[in-house]
Amino acid sequence: MFGFGIKSKAKRIIREEFFYDVSYVYEPTFNAICQQGKMLGQNEYSIAIYYMTVMMNVLVENRKEWGGSEKDFQETEDFINKHSQTINRIIHQANSPESEIRNTLEEVKKNFSELKESNKKVSSEVSENLGNIKSSEEEESDENIFEMKDEDLEKLKSTIKPFHASSIFSKLNLSSTDLTEDQIQKILSIQLMGAMDYIGQSMDWSMEQLLVPFMTELKEDPYNISLENSGKLIAFINSQDSDVISLQISGANTFSQIQELLSKGKEAFSVGMMKLGRNNSEEILKLISNDFLIKLDNII
Repeated sequence: MFGFGIKSKAKRIIREEFFYDVSYVYEPTFNAICQQGKMLGQNEYSIAIYYMTVMMNVLVENRKEWGGSEKDFQETEDFINKHSQTINRIIHQANSPESEIRNTLEEVKKNFSELKESNKKVSSEVSENLGNIKSSEEEESDENIFEMKDEDLEKLKSTIKPFHASSIFSKLNLSSTDLTEDQIQKILSIQLMGAMDYIGQSMDWSMEQLLVPFMTELKEDPYNISLENSGKLIAFINSQDSDVISLQISGANTFSQIQELLSKGKEAFSVGMMKLGRNNSEEILKLISNDFLIKLDNII
């Protein structure tokens, strides 16, 4: 099987060096990293290191999205520091450029440091309340807050699939405008988050649970956002920019219209999807501003 050897070796490094396991919910992300690593000629140490930096970014984005108590931030910082030490210890065994790995680590630490300082400005009362909520949730369940059940992941993947097709039609229509391909991919990615959030709310899935599946979906056409850049895009989405919110809402609306088309038969669905893609591209052009496009160009 393609990549089986490198996957097994990378998992062994993660288990034996980091004392960490690849949870089943992160398996798609891990597989994507292995596939990308194999194409780049990376060895098992490079892949294992990259996977752990992605896990660090997931924790940072979680804190950015949900805030938390002082204990929550300390646990995130401990996770980053602990595994950074391991990365520094085994970095010479990776075949990726050492400077690239160290720059990635520094960026993670910088992002978390800025977030931690920002969090200190939040009132102690709000922080305490958030911490109590987190503590209560942890006491009620031993499950990892990031995890989704296998059947839920499969259901999400199956449910969102028609949305990707609609996005491809939208991309084709937008390619004839003044928007660059990079801008189009990011805009459609923001709409994808809106669609997935719509699904998540109906299924009682938290945003935390949707982050890893979202990052995994982004690497596919028509989004083509690498895993290393997906964290930055998530941070931009969380900025609550008015154009971002509008695009997420339009993504949710597009998904809702797709669900209606699914009940109208194969031929009507096919014609309807092309029309929906055209209408969505027109809607996108009405929603975005020049200032938004400038911000979009600067995030990655």
